[in-house]
Amino acid sequence: MKNDWQNRAWLFALMIALGLSGALPAHAGLAEGTAAYQTEDYATALAEWLPLAEGGDGSAQYYLGVMYLHG
Repeated sequence: MKNDWQNRAWLFALMIALGLSGALPAHAGLAEGTAAYQTEDYATALAEWLPLAEGGDGSAQYYLGVMYLHG
């Protein structure tokens, strides 16, 4: 039983690590999109946020909504 528990714990830790590694590039895209938006480079902001929003990133979806709201 102990070995089974250790295997499950290791698998869970691996899943968490892989999940976090996938989130890091999204954060970079959010930061780049935000910087572009603040300098009124809306085309770059859209290019950074759109793939993230389509992938389900709630922050990117919000920023796109704000951008669409303001034209």
